[in-house]
Parts: sequence; structure tokens; C-alpha cells
Amino acid sequence: MSNKKSIAVVIISKDEASLNVTIELLKPQCEKLNASLIVVDASERRLDWIRRAHPWVIWHDYVKPLDRNFTIPQQRNLGVRLSNADIIAYCDSGSIPDDNWLEELTNPIVKNQYRVTSGPITSSNPGIYSVVNDEPTGTPISTVLTANFAFERSAFDEAGGFNEEYDYGSDADFAFRLMDVGIPPTSVQTARMKMDWGLWKLQKKRSWRYGRARARLLKYHPRRRAEILKSAVILFVYPPLVVIALYAIVQLFFRNFIPLLGLGALVGALLLRNRKIGSAPLVLYSNLIYTTAMIFEFFSQLVKPTQTILFLPKDKNPYQHRLKEELTNADVKVDFFSEPTKSASINLFLLPFRLVSMKLGGTKIVHLHWTEKFVPHWLANTLGRPLAELWFRFFLKTLAILKIKLVYTVHNLLPHEKLFNNDERVVKLILRSSAAAVIHQKSTLKNVKRLCTTVPIYVIPEGIDALTSPIKKLKDKSISLVILGQIKRYKGIKELLEQLVESKEPLSNVNLKIAGTCNDSVLKADITDLVAQAQTRGWNIQLSFEYMTQEEMQKSFAESDAALFSFTKITNSGSVRMALGCGVPVIIPKLEVLGYLPSNVALKYKSAAVIETLSNLSKNQLESMREASYGYAQQFSWKTNALAHLDMYREVLNAK
Repeated sequence: MSNKKSIAVVIISKDEASLNVTIELLKPQCEKLNASLIVVDASERRLDWIRRAHPWVIWHDYVKPLDRNFTIPQQRNLGVRLSNADIIAYCDSGSIPDDNWLEELTNPIVKNQYRVTSGPITSSNPGIYSVVNDEPTGTPISTVLTANFAFERSAFDEAGGFNEEYDYGSDADFAFRLMDVGIPPTSVQTARMKMDWGLWKLQKKRSWRYGRARARLLKYHPRRRAEILKSAVILFVYPPLVVIALYAIVQLFFRNFIPLLGLGALVGALLLRNRKIGSAPLVLYSNLIYTTAMIFEFFSQLVKPTQTILFLPKDKNPYQHRLKEELTNADVKVDFFSEPTKSASINLFLLPFRLVSMKLGGTKIVHLHWTEKFVPHWLANTLGRPLAELWFRFFLKTLAILKIKLVYTVHNLLPHEKLFNNDERVVKLILRSSAAAVIHQKSTLKNVKRLCTTVPIYVIPEGIDALTSPIKKLKDKSISLVILGQIKRYKGIKELLEQLVESKEPLSNVNLKIAGTCNDSVLKADITDLVAQAQTRGWNIQLSFEYMTQEEMQKSFAESDAALFSFTKITNSGSVRMALGCGVPVIIPKLEVLGYLPSNVALKYKSAAVIETLSNLSKNQLESMREASYGYAQQFSWKTNALAHLDMYREVLNAK
């Protein structure tokens, strides 16, 4: 048979192995009508064996967004976009079409009798329903199922395709919008399809999902609300049934059996009515689930939507902000945990309780970066820290109960400054509670595994904001070194200054600039005193405790010959990477965690031999290292970092 209008069959799938049977049954029908078959598959290549068995099929690997559990309407729309056909026919994976199904379903459209057709679906195995949409040919159908459905491509365009706000029920929504533009779906009784409705466990899930979809129909089709409610008479029967059942149970305690008799009569009437549809008891139970789901959806629509991934806490550190920016560019719904009040303590108290609304709003992952905000200053004492740990444990337990996945980035294996009474115990707890841990370098791997062997660990190097081009240092005789960033004890600045003070003679050709905020009053006083002593000895040192913006730090790095670091312990350093991004070589202690830096961008010294390293510095050597440092930084983009996080988030959400 030769058709003037081209035809394509679209099947969407995820992990249905029964797709193979449907394709085999459709092959002769497609060959007869010269129709193409398109599979939009979200199985992440788990069904590749079916793809290989049917090379004639147009196969598309669909990657679902992180914020969706179900992508039925998205896959349906994509199937249409992948086709150039005039007529699109849909059926489900595992469906069993009659031998002439495709021709019967599309022939009325080919002959311009109808623009949208739908056929009956019969249960292939005993189940809750026996047959649906079994109406005489030519009957308008308001509730269609894409398991047996066809339409003109132009009708699809006029109706605007499937509404992607739905999980289930987008086919019913599509039918309403078709009717709104004057294109009613029409029954073709001879286009028959068999389908296994699945076991009762699956049907319960289906009832819940379609109950929620019914509530969304009422939301998106306000003009059709009376019609939607009329077509679902169960909505007026089953909520009162639940109320009557509860009342009857209560009355039993007072030996009043009349309400129970009334309940029995009502249930009997419903069972009698339902026997015409399918298995009467199962239909009744299914309708109860359906109604409950619809009521649940009404209330869930009152909850404010939240992003799929929430970062905790929000920090001034540029790491989170750059990662969030690039994830947003990749269409990932990500944000920081909001702070509802100006009080950090109140926000901390509310945090576990707010997780409930976050869950209902759509949050699936909490990405924890640092734990400092779980120990406010008034709890940072011997008596307060156990309370802080107890509350933190409650937070982690709430995440687990709500089934919100926890991802933890190990910026530092242990906090630089004491938080809890036993920080290592808390870090172990975090790792054991996490669905994934992120580290920046392989050198950290063994230390993390020492604390927890069960958590999946992802090595994702930190991105570097490299300048457009390295700034050329002014040619002067002296060597300028900088120590920039927050001044904390773990950075070893005090120990470095003590070595300078105790050195035999100052290096007159070295100018050292130390700049950054210091919140430790004792450390601040010690460093101020040591700088004064070093200056008296003849060292050229500038000291500033002023806050520096990222732009100011980049400018100061770029205008120096090298960046000096004197860490006593470290897991990762964003300042080191920022310096390299400015095209500046770094002078660092020989620590295992920094061992990944190549010698053409980093000069490494033993902690007790910093003076010797500084005395051997060569202006020409540092100048030659600038291009290498800048080139090294170009390898680590924030986009690459974000895409690696995206792959990790997918694996976390797909894990059982």
C-alpha cells in the first residue's frame, strides 16, 4: 500500500525488556506502510542489546534532567521532533498490537477522515481492568492513552505538544488541548492493542500517579473543571467513604453497629458497580488510592518549589559560587540553602524542620561543603559542642528519613580549627551518611578511605579562574613574594616569620607582602610582633589585615614574582590554584597533598628549609615559570568541574 502521508511510530522506554517483543511485532507493519520506528530510550544504555538486535530502528538515548523522576511527556515530545513524518503513532513498550493495528489506526488520518485517532486497549493478562476505550468507530474520546494513539503532526503543533509539567497524565491533558483547538480524538475500534497492566503492586503506583495527574488537570484546565470532576465520579464517593469508615469504627466502641451496616451497604454497591470494569475489590482499592493521591497533590501544590540541589552552607568562598554558576549554565536546578532569618542560631534550629518543605518542594540532594555553621560561637565550648553534635546528628537523621541524598565535599579532611569535641568522629559520621564524597586530588583518597571505606568517592579537581592572559611582571631587581588570603593558624605564617626572625641575615632582594583578614586576636598580635621584629632585622615585609576581594587578590598575585605558602597541614588550597590562574609560580612546603603540582609551576621546600629556598630564588627562573603556571591553570575549567559534578549527581540519584 502506498501512502501519500508518511508515518512514524514512536515508543518511549526506560528499562522495559518487553520493548523487544513490541519492536518485532511492529517490524512487518512498518515495512508494509514504509513507516519508521523511533525509540526514545532513557535506560542509560541498559537496553543496548535491543538496539543492536534491531538496527533498522531509529534509536535515541535520552538523558533525563536531574529534577525529574519521570520524563514521559519530555520523551514523547522528543519523539515527535526526531521525526519528519506527517503522522505519528504511539504505543507502549511491551504492548502487543494486532497484525493490522498500525494500518487501522492511521488509515482514517491518511484518508483525511480524522486528524487524531485512538484504539481500544485490552488486558493481555488477568488484572484490575479488562478493556479501556472500546468505543464504536467515530466516537469522540476525551480520555486517551498514548498506548494506542495517532495524530497528524500539524495537530500536535496546533495543540502545543505534551505538557512537560506532568509526570503521568500528559496524554489526558493533550486530549483536552486538542479539543480546545477543535480537534477531537476519535475512536477506531478496529485498531486493537493488548497490554499487560502489570501486577497489583504496579497498578497501585499507577493509581497514585494518575490520581496526582487528575489534580493537575484541574489546575491547568480551569474551564473544564466541571467536566473533569464529572468524568471522575469516584472523587465524590471515596472521600466520604473513608470518613464513614472511620466513623463506623469509632461507633463500634459504643456498640453502635448501624454505621457499620451502612458502610457495608455502600461498599457492596460499589463492588457491584465495579464488577463491570474489572476485578471489583481491586478497582475499589485502586480508586481509594487514586482519590488519596489527588488530595495529596492539591496540598502539595501549596508548597513552594525548591531547587533539586541545595548547597550548605552559603559561604564567601568563590568555590561554591563558581560551581553553582556553571551548573546553572548546564540547566541544573541548584541554589544555596536560604536563610529565613538574620539569626544564624535560629536558622540552625529551623534547618532540620525545613527539610520537610524542601523534600515536598522537589529537593533531592543536599550538598554539604563545610560544617562550621553547625557550631555557632556560643556553642564553641566544651559543654556546647556535644549539643551542637547532637543537633547535627538530628539533621543527618532527618535527611535519611526523608530520603534526601547527602553529598559531601571534603575540602579539608578535618576542620582547620576545632569545631566538635571529636572532629574525626563527626567526619566519619558525615562520610557514612553520604551517598557520595568529593575530593579534589587523588592524594587525599587514602586518608578519606581511612575514615570510611563504604562511601563512593569522586575525584573532581577544583576549577581555576585563569586570567585571559598572564600579566607581565615589571622588570625590577628585587623579587616580590605575596602571602594572600585569610590568616589562620594552619597556614603556618607565624612559624614562617619565626624562621625569618631567627635567620642569620635578611634577604635584601626579597620583598614580602602579607595581606588578609585575621579573626584570631592572639594570632594577629603574634604576627604583628613578629613582622616588627623581622623588619628590625632588615627584612622587607608589608603587613595588612584588610579584607581583599577576589579581584584584588588576583591583581596582587599577578603583579608578584611568586606566591609563597607555608601550610602546616592542608587538604586542598584554592589560593594556590588562584595564584596559578594568575600565571604566578608558587613556593610551597613539601606536603603529600600538594605533590600533584609539577616542578615547572611549583618550588617545593622542606618546612625547616624555607630560608635556604628563598635565598636560592632566581628572578629569571621565576619569570620563566610564569608561562608554565598560566598554561597549567588552563587545564582546569569550572565548566569541566561542573560537568563532573553533574555526572556524579546522576549516579547518586540513580543509586538504589
